[in-house]
Amino acid sequence: ASFFVNAGGYTSMDRLCGEGLVTNTASTAQVLQITDASDEPGEFSGVISSGIQLVSEGGTILLTGTNSAFGSITVKSNKGALTEGGYIGLKTIGTEGEASSAGKVQSLNFQTDGGGFKYLGEGETATKFLNVFSSIGSYPAFLDGGPNGGLTLSGYLQFTTDYALKFFFGGENTNLCTFAGNIRSVAGGFSSGFISKYGTGTWLFKDISQRWFTGGFGILDGTLQFETIAEAGKKSSLGTA
Repeated sequence: ASFFVNAGGYTSMDRLCGEGLVTNTASTAQVLQITDASDEPGEFSGVISSGIQLVSEGGTILLTGTNSAFGSITVKSNKGALTEGGYIGLKTIGTEGEASSAGKVQSLNFQTDGGGFKYLGEGETATKFLNVFSSIGSYPAFLDGGPNGGLTLSGYLQFTTDYALKFFFGGENTNLCTFAGNIRSVAGGFSSGFISKYGTGTWLFKDISQRWFTGGFGILDGTLQFETIAEAGKKSSLGTA
């Protein structure tokens, strides 16, 4: 089945399930807001066309179609604890300008408490950015490597304030996931956020020359690997932490 997002700013619906085409009939970008608060995720395997800004607020959506072209994607939640705040599952993440489960967007956006994205694919190299907004509160935003992993992400992790926001990498991924991007703050350039790891899987932080992260690292479960480690103040995979 197909349906149209009409002009007027935004369209709100409880769940997005099934297959088909979601199309914007307006001449300007429109918001499609999913407000599902149930414990059962809705799975959509169809296509979301360009001109749509997708927002998931409070529930869980699994986007398993890989040919969407929408203009922005944001997860918002206020449910609380880590991984319990709802998430958007993505079969593919892709690169900017490339159709994928995450559309052709430049970044994955995280707002308010305890929401995230979960990778549902079998492995890929993706370049999208991770934008963590200042509205993140007491609970961290997260990127989950999913059950399989094999994800390499080279886009930067960006905290949109110098305030020490929290971000978690996690998952039960049986294959290694790799973060090969910069970590920065929009406000001051360098970032002082807090990064941690949950789940039984393994994430590797590659060493890149421009990573001047000054914040802290922690681990709840699983393995967090670093390509290089140095004394505080000297650059390594940890930045200068």
